[in-house]
Amino acid sequence: MTDLSRASTPDDGVARRTILAGAAWSIPVIATAAVAPAASASGTLALAFNQASYTGTACSTITGAYVTATTNGTPTTGASITVTLSNGYTFAGGSATYTSTSDASGRVSLPAISVPSIGGTSALQGVSGTASSSATATGTPAPATITYYTYNNLGGIPATATITDVATCSDGVSGHWGFARTSDGNIYSSKNGSTFTLFASNTTHLAAADTAAIWSKTDNKVTYYSYTDLGGIPATATITDVATCSDGVSGHWGFARTSDGNIYSSKNGSTFTLFASNTTHLAAADTAAIWSKTDNKVTYYSYTDLGGIPATATITDVATCSDGVSGHWGFARTSDGNIYSRTGTPSSRSSWWHPPAVTTSSAHH
Repeated sequence: MTDLSRASTPDDGVARRTILAGAAWSIPVIATAAVAPAASASGTLALAFNQASYTGTACSTITGAYVTATTNGTPTTGASITVTLSNGYTFAGGSATYTSTSDASGRVSLPAISVPSIGGTSALQGVSGTASSSATATGTPAPATITYYTYNNLGGIPATATITDVATCSDGVSGHWGFARTSDGNIYSSKNGSTFTLFASNTTHLAAADTAAIWSKTDNKVTYYSYTDLGGIPATATITDVATCSDGVSGHWGFARTSDGNIYSSKNGSTFTLFASNTTHLAAADTAAIWSKTDNKVTYYSYTDLGGIPATATITDVATCSDGVSGHWGFARTSDGNIYSRTGTPSSRSSWWHPPAVTTSSAHH
């Protein structure tokens, strides 16, 4: 009985409440200490490039780019970050991918980025686990340069232009001319090594030979030598090629071939008129023009409808020249890489011949 009465005394009750109160106070403290690390682990990793876009010029490098890793706004050390490039851009060393870990400031500094010769835009993509970030790099194309005669690497063509054709000629007195046509229809010219400047606009084709250049325009007008904007080619026709030549005596000729196989010609500035039909290719040089026809016959200088090219062959190009002494030559290249040639001297006009040593690669020369 004595033990039971002591267990129920007020002093004992106070002691129990005090112990319980102390236990109740200590439990939240222990719980708080356990939750704190969990909150830190749930932070979200974020990546960011130091710029949204970077710029450079073709054949140069972009430097100073980096990616920063943060967790809840705080720099993250030791995050493995991979950055990839596209569209021909590479890091120093030639790779389009770079991987490194972030330093104490959360940064991964990128190696120099090489801009390709054609410029363009590259996507930069940074990835670390599920975190990612992107940026762009843009390179301005390198300005084009042109060499003709003894004049090397001449500028003046806009860096944003794409050259589609070049040509050169000389009048034998005042000097040499160089021409370059760009994809926007502009023609730029240079005389005796001067910087190229805008010469003509709204053009479709360009060629040059025998002291003169020739070009066609979007309205089907043609200019050659000193004869400008000559008409005569039907408005419904599509010009596919132009050529010019001069015999040095009677004057200059201009030629324009259309997609229906017709060739129109002009002499000394006359209106263009129909000259030949059923043609497949056109060229001119050294006082003469040359063209092939759908039956594989070829005409050049004053020699018309010459045969000798196999009927099973497909002509892909023609050319002509003269040494000024022994006569005129005609050449026709076929799709199998063969070149057939023929001289215009009386003793050897009877047939075409095919030099067996000619190869596809040498045919282009």
